Amino acid sequence: MANPEPVRDDRGEPNCFVRSFVVPAASPWDQHRAAMLNARVNSPSNAPDLRIDVRRSEPWRPNQPGRFCAAYVRAAELPQPFVVERPVEGRIVEFRFTSPRIERAQRLLLLRDVALGVALLISLTLAVGKLVEVRSARAEALARAIQSEHAVLRAAAEQRQETRTVGRLVAAGLDGRSGGDLIRDLGWLARSRTAGVKLQSVEWDRGAMTVTASGTAPPAPGAVQQLASQPAGIDAPSAWTVNAPAQTFAPPPTLGAETFHPSMIPTPSPQRARQQ
Repeated sequence: MANPEPVRDDRGEPNCFVRSFVVPAASPWDQHRAAMLNARVNSPSNAPDLRIDVRRSEPWRPNQPGRFCAAYVRAAELPQPFVVERPVEGRIVEFRFTSPRIERAQRLLLLRDVALGVALLISLTLAVGKLVEVRSARAEALARAIQSEHAVLRAAAEQRQETRTVGRLVAAGLDGRSGGDLIRDLGWLARSRTAGVKLQSVEWDRGAMTVTASGTAPPAPGAVQQLASQPAGIDAPSAWTVNAPAQTFAPPPTLGAETFHPSMIPTPSPQRARQQ
């Protein structure tokens, strides 16, 4: 809303009182504050609706007192903006006053601008909060995707490791055998071990069990010494292959009511055992 141009009241000019005064030397803004205080404190009237317009009578000069003048008009006599010119110390000074109606309109405009600014600030705050929330959600989704990708990579690595392990088991002839089978083999070997023979290692390879033991005696019944590992002395270790049919062994050892057979050596069927 644009302010209307100041005009004179056709019913006559408001009563306007003008006074001049001097303030001490200071900076321009300090002199202006001192002039405003002087104009209010030394007002010629105590009317609550008194309007004051303060003007500088002469330009500011450093280290020199400032000369000002003030014009006073009652708001009740200002139905509309008012301009008046008065001589002050040999110079014509123009004073301007705004009517209360215009001041109220200006205050409403100021309140509207403040409300719009507050609404804009709230909107920006909400938008920034929403943006932060969206970015946080995206960061969490990205973190979950990375974790999922890492889980997939770990699963693939475990699968490859398992495949390699199975491949090695297949190459060693241990495909389809359980850990319990290998434990049973060790139990059989421990109970069937030849007295005085010290076992050093046991390996399973392609359907046979290779036992490394000290001395020249076979470590277990049915063990065949490998030609490439003849002992250099009585206590030197030698390798023995256990892969003969089960019926060539001494009676299998028992643990409680259970009979132990090596897992890689086929046990004869009951019909074949009867034939033999």
